[in-house]
Amino acid sequence: MTESPPLSELHGLQIERAPAPVVLTQAGRLSVPLKLRHPTSTSLLPHADLVLTAEAAEALCGEIGALLRPAGEADSP
Repeated sequence: MTESPPLSELHGLQIERAPAPVVLTQAGRLSVPLKLRHPTSTSLLPHADLVLTAEAAEALCGEIGALLRPAGEADSP
């Protein structure tokens, strides 16, 4: 098991979606691969996964959708 870096090293951490598919875990959760990078470093940190239940994934999609399409904005035909 690798040791986690101190919290002081995580300040300003950049998190991006990794170029890998979202997968369904054995527990039925969605696992979204992420890339982690510290802004003062050119190397990537060990990867991480954002693991969500179906309900949490739906809620996140709803929140993102609301930000992308503000209330009152018409959908495209």
